[in-house]
Amino acid sequence: MFVLVDVFLALDQWVARENVRARADGTPTHKKCTIRVLGQAALWVAKVDLTLTATRDLDAYADYDWEVQKELERLLAKDGKVLDPHGHEVWMPRETRYDLLYEGTYVDARVAIDHRVPGERRKQALLRTGAEVCCGLGAVRMTRAQDDLQTRARKRYRALRRKQRDPRFRKVMGRFVADGLLATTIEGIPLHEKRVPLEEALWAGTVEPRIMELLPAVLVKKPRLLRLPKELPDDVAAVMYAIRHGKPAPSFRGVAPDRYLPWVTEVGRKGKSPSVLKSFRFKHEDVLRLSRLRRSLPARSDTEVIRMALELLEGTSPAWKESTS
Repeated sequence: MFVLVDVFLALDQWVARENVRARADGTPTHKKCTIRVLGQAALWVAKVDLTLTATRDLDAYADYDWEVQKELERLLAKDGKVLDPHGHEVWMPRETRYDLLYEGTYVDARVAIDHRVPGERRKQALLRTGAEVCCGLGAVRMTRAQDDLQTRARKRYRALRRKQRDPRFRKVMGRFVADGLLATTIEGIPLHEKRVPLEEALWAGTVEPRIMELLPAVLVKKPRLLRLPKELPDDVAAVMYAIRHGKPAPSFRGVAPDRYLPWVTEVGRKGKSPSVLKSFRFKHEDVLRLSRLRRSLPARSDTEVIRMALELLEGTSPAWKESTS
């Protein structure tokens, strides 16, 4: 079932991710926006039980940036909906009131409620509007569930706020904010400088998806932020192994690789991927040769000696010169 509040939640999370990237790159961030749902689209979340033909257009008036609008269009398209390009032209009386539908960090959404018709007359007016919508040619019928979608959205929002007040969430979010990995407008998040338990970070990631997206990179590039158990969960160990060894990356607790892999080069040393572990078998004389070279070259380790040798060999190889010319 299409639930409009889920679209606004996904949009809010997208803006949050984009703003984190923008701050890292030193580019402008997206400001907080308010979206007002207007016209027939308000029937999707109206407080009446009705059957209406699915209007595909979302009429909305908003003060978002162009990039945010395009992302909203993409999210709506996933559910077969379209953002009406003329939604801002919908006329609404000055006395129209708007109920809160979703309140997030960067996105607030409100829905227009019937502004003049109280009680049963209001319900009949909405039903008549729904009947008129049903008459369109080529319309596809959908039935809204008995549960009030707006009430469900508010319950979900209250549950989210309760989790955000949980000490575990406040501690983990405060740690990530203190390290400059995240920014938040959630009130009452104190900076936290100590390590946080991995299990609390995993739980906090179910509340704030940005934490879950960052965790694989943090585990590999900045594990000092976390207090790790002696035995890691299987999926945590698997994603760390894949990143460290350059193996195909698995999904991580609902987060696709294309969501968390970009952060690997952003966490810790910028632009640096983690070193890939390789093992080699050397003869005894090779080990001695490495030791001699390490003492005679400006190298701090055997690995640096091998790296310098590879760069020298590659630079003098005729085949390499031909491939780069």
